[in-house]
Amino acid sequence: MQPTLNVVRFMRQHDALLALCIQLVGLMITVLLSKLSITIMQYALPIAIVFMIQSIMCFILSELMQTKPWWQAIHMLFPVCVGVMLLANISSNIYLILFIISIGIFWTTYQSQVPFYPSKRSLFPLLNEVLPKNRPMRMIDIGSGLGNVSIALAKLNPSSHFEGIEIAPIPWVLSVIKAKIQRTKVAFTLGDYYALDFADYDIVFAYLSPAATHDLWLKAKQEMQIGSLLISHEFPIQNIIPSQVIVNPTNGEHTFLYQISY
Repeated sequence: MQPTLNVVRFMRQHDALLALCIQLVGLMITVLLSKLSITIMQYALPIAIVFMIQSIMCFILSELMQTKPWWQAIHMLFPVCVGVMLLANISSNIYLILFIISIGIFWTTYQSQVPFYPSKRSLFPLLNEVLPKNRPMRMIDIGSGLGNVSIALAKLNPSSHFEGIEIAPIPWVLSVIKAKIQRTKVAFTLGDYYALDFADYDIVFAYLSPAATHDLWLKAKQEMQIGSLLISHEFPIQNIIPSQVIVNPTNGEHTFLYQISY
């Protein structure tokens, strides 16, 4: 892995650690204010007020640390959501089930900054039109989710090789099962696409997020062969002019194609 990509991964982890620190400091300030109210005013703050104070403290801290807007929203909403669930007296077993499911689907989203985006079926024929038909090729879908893109294209192009890589375990397991049931030869891997060498592929397809496209472009430029194709669905790479833009007539979504050149 190139040094530049190592720096990117460290910064992603840094954002998550900073978020954890903000929540912990916000909690400490809230506990201190609660104790002061008992000591000075001889009055215990209602639990709902305590969670609201923590929400405000975390938002102020995230603003002072100049975190991204979506992190600020999370810091403000997280304590309130915890308070609502506690006051609702929901069974702890429900929490455990929801936690396991969430971890399985949104595995390391804090690090990759890529939420779960399922691809729509109307996209598949549009992608198939840009694939080379005069020769076999190798394509990988990074962040493959439930595997719909790779499986659909593999059926239409049986002489080519298709792969998918997904970091979240539940979507990955479902994609493997789906490939077996539909009898396709698509290979799905559980892991981080940063560990791949893009030089092994003619086409890299990505449906990630605006936060990840710049890092994706750095990796593609460093590793992909001249003439190969990077496809980013819905999210363009900032300050890079695409070779082609496909507009889905069904829903108006844009798909951006970038041919690797010197």
